[in-house]
Amino acid sequence: MPLTAGGKRSLNRDARKRELTKITKENQLILKRLQDKSANYNVSRWQRDEIKRKQVLTNICEYPLIDKEGGVNG
Repeated sequence: MPLTAGGKRSLNRDARKRELTKITKENQLILKRLQDKSANYNVSRWQRDEIKRKQVLTNICEYPLIDKEGGVNG
C-alpha cells in the first residue's frame, strides 16, 4: 500500500477509489442521457406568450408603453 505524506498507509483508499469510480460512471450516464435528449422548442408558443405578456404590461402601465423599436403600445 502507498504511504501518505505522514508516512502512514491510508486505510480507506480503495473504498474512496471505488466510490469515485461509481460516481464518475453515474455522471457519464447522466451526461449521455442529456446529450441524447432532443431539444424541445416551441417558437409559436413563445410568440403567443410574448403577445400576452405585452398585453398585460400595457394594461398595468400608468403611461403608454414604448417598445424596443420605439413604437408606442396601448
